[in-house]
Amino acid sequence: MTVCIGIKDKKNHCCYVGADSGVSHSSFYTKTITPKVFHPYDRADIVIGCAGSIRMANLLQADETMFEGLPEDEYLSDDKLILDIIQTVIPKIKAHAESLKKEDDGFDLMLAIKDRLYRIQSDCAIYEVEEMEIIGSGCETAYGAMKMANSYDPYDNYKIHIESAISISAKYNYGISLPVTILNT
Repeated sequence: MTVCIGIKDKKNHCCYVGADSGVSHSSFYTKTITPKVFHPYDRADIVIGCAGSIRMANLLQADETMFEGLPEDEYLSDDKLILDIIQTVIPKIKAHAESLKKEDDGFDLMLAIKDRLYRIQSDCAIYEVEEMEIIGSGCETAYGAMKMANSYDPYDNYKIHIESAISISAKYNYGISLPVTILNT
């Protein structure tokens, strides 16, 4: 089980992505130190968050070619980045997805590149997120917690909001565990 939260920080032109530490196995769950949120090959401008399949996170974390072809400098236009992701990154994710077991429930990915936030679904569909995205089994609880936090303290401290929302999800959703890992681009 997982809850993973991504949010755009429009003021500082970056994204924050955080996830819990729970892994479920049929009728029980455990905590892991294997990250569900990581910078691929030390690209500080990219953060990946994964829900639904630890195997997919393992594959993405180990693939040093995953982001070859994506420049580390500024993009000329908003449309250019998503086209580059569709042409260079999505085929690699699709190849990894095909190596997963058929009985696997699938995966959901969050991809933050600089100040852009995307969701990639298990059918490799991708869309850009306007402000915030939450994936995983605890997403409804976390979404409510994030909206409530915003109503009291409008996203001035993204890390505290993400950590609080995941903590609330851990209290009310099976398989969500602390600690929380939060990274930013």
